[in-house]
Amino acid sequence: SFTVGSVVPTLASISPSNGVQGATVSVTLTGTNFTSGATVNVANGGIVVSGVTVVGTTQITASFVIAANAATGPANATVSTLGGTSGAVAFTVSPSAISVSPLALTFTYQPGAVVSSQSSLPTISVTSASPGAAFTVTLGSSCSGAGISATPVSGTTPGTITVSASPAALNPGTYNCTIAVSGGGVPQSVSVTFMVGGSLRVSPPTLNFSYVTGDPAPAAQTLAVSTDNANVTI
Repeated sequence: SFTVGSVVPTLASISPSNGVQGATVSVTLTGTNFTSGATVNVANGGIVVSGVTVVGTTQITASFVIAANAATGPANATVSTLGGTSGAVAFTVSPSAISVSPLALTFTYQPGAVVSSQSSLPTISVTSASPGAAFTVTLGSSCSGAGISATPVSGTTPGTITVSASPAALNPGTYNCTIAVSGGGVPQSVSVTFMVGGSLRVSPPTLNFSYVTGDPAPAAQTLAVSTDNANVTI
């Protein structure tokens, strides 16, 4: 008697060869020596392989279920049969794209009042197609000089960024800065405008001088100048 041994499978390609966090990707694996009962493994703990179907000796279809927090980057995928395990082909996980809203915030301040914004809650909402996508928050270089701050510096979707504006040490005027929110895909930019008010007051509103040629110059009079913004330089 004799035994015919199984042949080690080979894996040539995976199509598509990438997917984003939180997605379920239907893939086709192409190679040789695939047999019934073959299994597919991906060396990424955030990817679950399901629905493996051996279409023929050269083709397998399967679904890669990618967790929202799956590690990003390439991971080795292999096919195993009774004959052994194939060489690896890379399958790459990309960060899930994030959405940010609103893309602009406006704050106003008048001395003696509280800072107000265009919305009752000066927050930025960060979402993604699948929850759990990581994002980071970066203040533009002009934000500190504009009295703008934002918390937290990082988070996961769905998340909320709280934006604050402080008029301390700011002269009257309009200040602008940009907050960048980065995650999957292209970083999103939120424009922030802070309008700081302030006014000058003089008293009395008029001064009258009377002079007759040959007489001494009229006496000096005092004009009082005040402001409702302590940061105004007179």
